[in-house]
Amino acid sequence: MSLPTDDQTWMLHAIMEGRLAQGISYPNPPVGTVLVANNKIIATGHTQRPGQDHAEAMCLRHMDGVPPDAVLYVTLEPCSHHGRTAPCTELIIQKGIRRVVCGIVDPNPTVSGRGLEALRESGVGTSIGMHEDIIREDLAEYIWRVEHGMTNGFESNSASSWDDTSNAWATHTSSNSDVYKGIFIPTMLAALGRVDNRKILDLGGGDGCLSRVLQSHGARVTYLDHSPRMQEIAEGLDQGSDISYFSGNLEQILKKKGTFDAIVTNMLLHDIESIDHYMALINKSLNIGGIFYASIRHPCFKSPRHGWLNNERQQRATYSIDRYGNRGLLMAAVTGKGPSGIPTLNIHRRLSEYLNLLSKYRFMIEQTYEPEFGGDTIHDIPFSVQDDYFRRAPIFCWKAIKQGHMEHTF
Repeated sequence: MSLPTDDQTWMLHAIMEGRLAQGISYPNPPVGTVLVANNKIIATGHTQRPGQDHAEAMCLRHMDGVPPDAVLYVTLEPCSHHGRTAPCTELIIQKGIRRVVCGIVDPNPTVSGRGLEALRESGVGTSIGMHEDIIREDLAEYIWRVEHGMTNGFESNSASSWDDTSNAWATHTSSNSDVYKGIFIPTMLAALGRVDNRKILDLGGGDGCLSRVLQSHGARVTYLDHSPRMQEIAEGLDQGSDISYFSGNLEQILKKKGTFDAIVTNMLLHDIESIDHYMALINKSLNIGGIFYASIRHPCFKSPRHGWLNNERQQRATYSIDRYGNRGLLMAAVTGKGPSGIPTLNIHRRLSEYLNLLSKYRFMIEQTYEPEFGGDTIHDIPFSVQDDYFRRAPIFCWKAIKQGHMEHTF
């Protein structure tokens, strides 16, 4: 049965409302809803931060006396189970909504049709299936996680995933040694300045390449990776240095080693799910005036898939860029279809999210970098002038300084 044209239009408004949840709702899906009466939108809502209102609750909670002809448009089937919040279906029924139009059924097995069934059993009319292609695109990351049993996020699988792929990553890093030599290492050293006798934490140290470079420049280096297998690989590549090697989490290292003069992270932060908590720990682990240097995959160059778009001659033409606003899993990475061919976590965040967290935790950004191969690398790294390296998705780095004392709450 075809749905009224007006329903199609109002659902577009709900879709736009749902996009306001991108970047705040994760790991919950970014859902949008609008309440329409007398051909006007009288209330709107979108999913808030975890533990706070779902879209329907934000829309309806403060509505007194819902008009009898009001229709609720929601992009994803309302939940009917108790989690961190009460079921949205209960609030819809309590408010006296008589008709709900839903974009798609929630693939989450704890919901999947149960929400619509609960509404129908209470006499609420329901319609399902509208602008499904648009909604599935907006919820692609959530849908993928549900299909792979990761509804609540990834952290419980993270360390074991890195253990499973650690050998492949060590090989990948070795094959990318010129990228480290031409981009990662010189940018890091330029940001840190003199490091001799400075106490530095290499956070997410991988195969230990940066730890060894820092130690060779006179730093007192602590290596930390959350994968025990990756630590073994790093220690195996060490030629008898005095680097302290650990696997585990940052809280454990803070207790064992105290605070540091500098913390460096290379391509790590987009593999951290609870980024707010992690940034607070980084702040707590630094001395006042300490340097926090980080490199990340440039957030402004995030695509639904890694790789190149070909021209009419089937030659590499453009690196695909899309979905900047969609916070969440970069699916090409976790499925192993990225440029490395190795599954990783790789959560995309907008650039503003990183910058706002630095401000929140009292870091002053001293300098930012978007490094690329320079002219002085041509003799050592001839391929650095090839367009597939010059035009690929770039790296974004920052040097931030920890400011005065602040309260740490976890």
